[in-house]
Amino acid sequence: EIKENSYFYTNNSNKFNKEEIISQANTAMINGNYLQASKYYQLLLDKGYSDPNILSNYGIILQKSGQLNKALELYLKSIHLYPSHPYSYSHIGTIYKDQGKLIESEKFLRKAIELNPSFTEAYFNLANTIRASGNYPEAIYNYKKALEFNQNYSKAKSVLIECKSQICDWSDRKTLKAWLGELGIKGGSIEPMSTMYAEDNAFKQLKRAQNFYKERFSRKEKLIKHKKNKKIRIGYFSADFKDHPVMHLIYRTFELHDHTNFEIFIYSFNSEENIFTKRLKKLVFSLKYLSRLSDLEVAKLVRNDKIDIAIDLMGYTNNNRISIFSYRIAPIQINYLGYPGTLGSETINYIIADNILIPKSHEKFYSERIIRMPNCYQCNDNKKEIYKGKLKRIDFQLPEKGIVFTCFNATKKVTYEEFDIWM
Repeated sequence: EIKENSYFYTNNSNKFNKEEIISQANTAMINGNYLQASKYYQLLLDKGYSDPNILSNYGIILQKSGQLNKALELYLKSIHLYPSHPYSYSHIGTIYKDQGKLIESEKFLRKAIELNPSFTEAYFNLANTIRASGNYPEAIYNYKKALEFNQNYSKAKSVLIECKSQICDWSDRKTLKAWLGELGIKGGSIEPMSTMYAEDNAFKQLKRAQNFYKERFSRKEKLIKHKKNKKIRIGYFSADFKDHPVMHLIYRTFELHDHTNFEIFIYSFNSEENIFTKRLKKLVFSLKYLSRLSDLEVAKLVRNDKIDIAIDLMGYTNNNRISIFSYRIAPIQINYLGYPGTLGSETINYIIADNILIPKSHEKFYSERIIRMPNCYQCNDNKKEIYKGKLKRIDFQLPEKGIVFTCFNATKKVTYEEFDIWM
């Protein structure tokens, strides 16, 4: 706990040492010690210091720890007090984007760029928002704008590759392929999933995941000591307990769990109550919504529930909260189903896979130990009915003659190389 002692005063006088506290707060923030940094920033606010950098940095910490509403309050206060400070506008835009408020997000991000026309991060964030709305060409334009101001901006390069792939825009292939040589391996880290479709290289995937985790989430773990439960407690964590592919795959598993030996806990990263969550409540021991809790509050909650095995169903997919697992919320932590790649994390003990998903020769490219299912790693619903009706080409506006290539994956998984083979 940070106390107001002479350390915060100049020469042990009664003059408050603001600069020293700001320095300590910024250092703690850079080192990833968000709890300590937040206490310093809060102390500054309590003393009446609220310049835009203090408000913005404190907001970033709250945002990274999952406290979006508190972060938003600080950013809005910042632009109210300092309407010409562009950074808080950009941060507000990212929060609104994560909340699905794309029109509001774009408005604030464009304001940030208006205030600072060379604001690299704002162009990047604007591109992310526009991409989420489905306007890929304009998103690509703004990723390129970000790169105009910072040619070494790794995040913009990786997402530009992914965005172009989503509309099968194969222009500049040689340049993009050259980027893949060291992207996310040297320089800044990138979202590991953004290049997974563009390159089949298990070693690079591991290095990108390790660098990303180390830069964003790595922290000293705390050991967990709790008495043995009467039944083994398994916690499943996801933002996708809804009409989502992962839920369609795993729902039957919840119906078939052995409740004589296990207690099943569901932790949802959003607050959405839907037909699936209503059904789950009848099938499991506990279902809790975590969207309003910070990472540390979630960690405390789960530890108090004395979970034995925590299963993350998301990995690095959208709206994940990998950060909570970095605090060690259960003695055993497992990566399963939603993201079958390595997380590059020392806190995730296992990944559930099979011999096709991870061949024996590829084990060295995973930071997790492999739990191998005897046949297929992917659970599914054995009660699903197979459509028995007859389908006609005309039903899908297809010509009566000619070969039809069909792929039910995302278009970004169809690369130039695959398309060339098909042709």
